[in-house]
Amino acid sequence: LNTLVSTMKSWLQDQGFSNADSSSVHQIFTLLSFALSFLGGIVAECYIGRYRTILIFSAVYVAGCALTAVAARPGTESIPLFMIGILVLTAPGTGGVKPNIGTFG
Repeated sequence: LNTLVSTMKSWLQDQGFSNADSSSVHQIFTLLSFALSFLGGIVAECYIGRYRTILIFSAVYVAGCALTAVAARPGTESIPLFMIGILVLTAPGTGGVKPNIGTFG
C-alpha cells in the first residue's frame, strides 16, 4: 500500500497537482480505505459471509488497480479515470478485504 501511495502522489505531482493537493488525494484514499472497512465487516457478518466478501472486494480492488494503471499509462494519462480507479474502486476494495483477512491469523 505504501508503494501505491508514494507512486500516486508522485504521478499526481507530475500531472500538475501541488504537493498539498496530492497529499489531500492520498488522505482521502486512506480515509475511504479505513472507513469502508466497516462496510466490509458488515457485509461479511450479516449478508454474504467472509469468503465471498473477500472474493468480491478483491475483484473490485483488482479492477481499480487495472483502471488506475491504464489511466496512468503514458499516452493516456487521464486524471478523471485515475481518480475513479483509485477512489471509487481501489479504496472500497481495500476496505472490504481489510477487516476480513485480519481474523485468519
